[in-house]
Amino acid sequence: DNTQSTPQLSLQTLQLASGHSLRAIYYPDQTDDAQPVMYLLNSETEVAQFPAFSAGEIVLQFVPAIPVRSWALDGMTPAPHQTLGAGATATADRFLTVGSAIHLSGVASSDAQLDLPAELALNSQGESVLAWIKFGTPGSGSSYPVSRGASWYLEYTTKGTLLFRCFSPEGWNATAEGPTVVPQSVWLHVGVTCSAPGSARLYINGNLQATATASSRIPSTEPLTLGGGVDGSGHFSGDIDDVSWFNADLDVKQVRELAGFRSYGTPVAHWALDGDAADSGGLFNGTLHGAVTTVAGLDGTAQGALHLGRGAHAVFPGVNMTAVSAAAWVSVGTAPSEDTPILCKGTSWCLYWLATRHLRFTCWDLLGARHATSDAIQSLDTWFHVAGTCDQAEVALFVNGVRQAASAALQSTPRQVANSVIVGCPDTAIAGWNEWTGAMDEVTLYDAVLTAVQIQTLQNLVDGGPLLAGSWALDGTAYDSITGTTGTVVGSPSLVTDH
Repeated sequence: DNTQSTPQLSLQTLQLASGHSLRAIYYPDQTDDAQPVMYLLNSETEVAQFPAFSAGEIVLQFVPAIPVRSWALDGMTPAPHQTLGAGATATADRFLTVGSAIHLSGVASSDAQLDLPAELALNSQGESVLAWIKFGTPGSGSSYPVSRGASWYLEYTTKGTLLFRCFSPEGWNATAEGPTVVPQSVWLHVGVTCSAPGSARLYINGNLQATATASSRIPSTEPLTLGGGVDGSGHFSGDIDDVSWFNADLDVKQVRELAGFRSYGTPVAHWALDGDAADSGGLFNGTLHGAVTTVAGLDGTAQGALHLGRGAHAVFPGVNMTAVSAAAWVSVGTAPSEDTPILCKGTSWCLYWLATRHLRFTCWDLLGARHATSDAIQSLDTWFHVAGTCDQAEVALFVNGVRQAASAALQSTPRQVANSVIVGCPDTAIAGWNEWTGAMDEVTLYDAVLTAVQIQTLQNLVDGGPLLAGSWALDGTAYDSITGTTGTVVGSPSLVTDH
């Protein structure tokens, strides 16, 4: 009801089935300045009060697990069951909402304590913790974003990997270490579970990263600690938001449900670059040219990205659009001595790697060009996410989910040209262009201008493949949770227990 100044959703007349929570998310229309707001409703939080809005939708999702306690960590705002260190500061969350997450500065005074219910704290069964975390550069020693006394800890290693350890009374601790370096300055959903027998599981963005087993585990009466590890050492520097504690060993399906990202539509084309030039939609398959080899993708998947040697490139059918959003993961190996195009559609729009190691997104109209250029110098041999958006209103550039620059308005809609879309830099007669080498992964193209929130959501998918066009749970109906439409059930199918 958008006639109310503070719309509310109440659970007073709704009883949740045992073992479930209700996730309520308000998504504003793209024309609204408001940001998405999420509430996880359970026995402790029964009313979600949303900000005033002009237009949008509220999405309700049943979640197959009840957190015993959740902490929104909306900046330094006081809240029950939490003690924030004086050295902690408020920061923006993954929706870019200012003051809706906390930043820990890597010193003892910024550590936070999250209290657990006394009757459940000494839990001999399993337990699970889920949180959104943004990691910075690894330090000279390990740090501990989340821990629980002598029972378990999550470690951010000096290698930049994550390690989860559940302690056993016998000393045979269960240690699960992720196989790859985690992306820095990117919001990641991290989940850890420690079961009653002592097994440890580590999840990143809903995907199981590592497992380990011990004969038993040490239960604890201690609270959760954010920022400081065993004996208060190894203080973590980074951002944390939306922490939940469960007195149960969540399974893979439950963690994925709770880590779910919302799709903001289907791209016109999505090239995963998993060893080929196939479009996930099948309409814009391309061809590879030159010294193209496969390398590990951003998430460590073998042959999950393409490495382009000098002059190597991929060519895809072009499509003309009056509004454009183009995004990709890029790691530059050799920087050229000239400004070099690395993702382009002729003189319609183009992403450039500049000789100064800055990035630029250019869009042309019938009278000329407009440019958006980043301020920061990009490091070599480091994955970064870049996106450019363009319509008649402006040209904008985003790096690692953050808006870097924007231009003045075009004087007409983007120029329509017959050129193909080219990923990488072909060997041309222009001196310096063929010096560029690097890896590229997960290229997506939209016929709309994505918002900052949508681009950060796209970036947070990491190497997650194409966005969902449709999702049918088949829980007794033919309802599609992505488009909100319902199909037709034909005949007399019967319900059975799912996987």
